Amino acid sequence: MKNSAPQPKESRALLRFEVICHIKTLQQEGRPLAECVRAAASRPWPGENGRYFAARTLETWW
Repeated sequence: MKNSAPQPKESRALLRFEVICHIKTLQQEGRPLAECVRAAASRPWPGENGRYFAARTLETWW
């Protein structure tokens, strides 16, 4: 089986999936959706050196 780097579309889709899963986890802790989206927007994605996304952008992914 060949391991290759994900294509740009696949990378974006995986990033969106990660953000959505993070938001859902925060919701399961009992937080309101707006707070969850703001929390996700306040951190870099996918890691320390990642990009920040506006809450409005994350809302469109939801």
